Amino acid sequence: MLCSNSQHTSGFAQWSDITDPSNPVPFASRSGGVLKDPPTYSKYVNFDLDTTLSTQLDLKISSAELEDEGTYSCTLNPDTVSATLTVERAEPTITIDGDSSGNPIILRALEPSVLRCTARGFRPAVNLEWYKNSAQISTGVSPEAPTPNGDAFDTSGTLTFTPTRQDNEAILECRTTGQVVAPAKTASLTLNMYQSCQLGMPMK
Repeated sequence: MLCSNSQHTSGFAQWSDITDPSNPVPFASRSGGVLKDPPTYSKYVNFDLDTTLSTQLDLKISSAELEDEGTYSCTLNPDTVSATLTVERAEPTITIDGDSSGNPIILRALEPSVLRCTARGFRPAVNLEWYKNSAQISTGVSPEAPTPNGDAFDTSGTLTFTPTRQDNEAILECRTTGQVVAPAKTASLTLNMYQSCQLGMPMK
C-alpha cells in the first residue's frame, strides 16, 4: 500500500488500523517500525515498511491473509489518507453445466437450452457475463444473487440460448467480473451444430 507526500521531509509518520473507527490502532511508524508483539499486534506480523525515501512510507504485506483485511490510514505530517484492503481468493473455479437435473450439455439447432454458469470460492463475490465469439450476450441472461461459501462466495446464473446452424464452431463463454487484482476466470465451450454431442467445458 503506497503512501507518499512530496511535502513531507521530517516529523510525524505513521500507519494506523482504522477498521473500527471508534478504536484506531497505530501499529507502524518511521521511527519504531511495525509493532509485532503478540497478542495486541499479532495481526501485523506479515507487515513491513519501506522507509527508503523521507517522502514515502509504503506498507508491504507479504502472504496476505483474510485477517489482514481492513481500513488503514497513513499520516505523513500534516496529511492523512486512508485505503481499504480486500484480500481476494487466488484459486476459485468456474464451470458451465447443463440443467439442474445433472444431464450433460447437449445443444440442438433451433431448440432453446438453458446453460448454467457457476463460479465457486470467489472473494469478494463476483458477477457473471456471457459472451459468444467475444461479443457480450444480454438476451436470455438470468443472474442470481451470490451465496456464502465459508469465507468466500458462490455465484450462479443461467443463459437461455437457441443456437442455429450458423453457430457451428462458435465459442460460448461465461466470465467473472468484479475482481480488482485477480484476473477474470472464464469457462467456455465450442458449439458443433452438425451433430448432437456432449460439449466439453475447459477452464482458462
